[in-house]
Amino acid sequence: LEFRRVLFRSLGDSFAVGPTVSFDQNYLTLLGRSLPNLEVCNFGVSAAGPREYRLILQQHVTACAPDLVLVSLFVTNDVTETLPRPRKLDPRQFALYWFFRSFLAADAPCSSSGPAGPSEEVLSARIRDGTLPPSEFQHLERQRLRVCLDPTPPAVETKWREALRELRRLIQVCQSQDLRL
Repeated sequence: LEFRRVLFRSLGDSFAVGPTVSFDQNYLTLLGRSLPNLEVCNFGVSAAGPREYRLILQQHVTACAPDLVLVSLFVTNDVTETLPRPRKLDPRQFALYWFFRSFLAADAPCSSSGPAGPSEEVLSARIRDGTLPPSEFQHLERQRLRVCLDPTPPAVETKWREALRELRRLIQVCQSQDLRL
């Protein structure tokens, strides 16, 4: 049997980027290494969602003429955390907001905060440690897991419709370019 080289392009958010694992341990790197005739290119972008996946596909991936496009969909935040359009810049929609929430709240108990907010040292430690206080982590996960509720809350149902509409558009782009998805 003769195998031809397969061009495989991946779209996704931080799940595809894999910022918490080394490049060698990223699932797309492992996939490319396990199949010798597979050329894997990771077009993942942290904090992206279905709308951005479609734009990346149209602007960058289709030019590569891949044999296969994989969309790594992370159901909770790909549905609940749509990147804002200019008129809907509500930071409460994003995990990063909850990461820094205690520093953003004027009445947050933080001994290192002054009238101007937290010190650079406090923020640097928060970024370095990379952890949320338990109450903020629980709040964030409750927000994300609302996509699993039955019945689905109306606001989450709207977000599902938006995400699925963007995925249908992405499928249409693939179909118009004869790309396998």
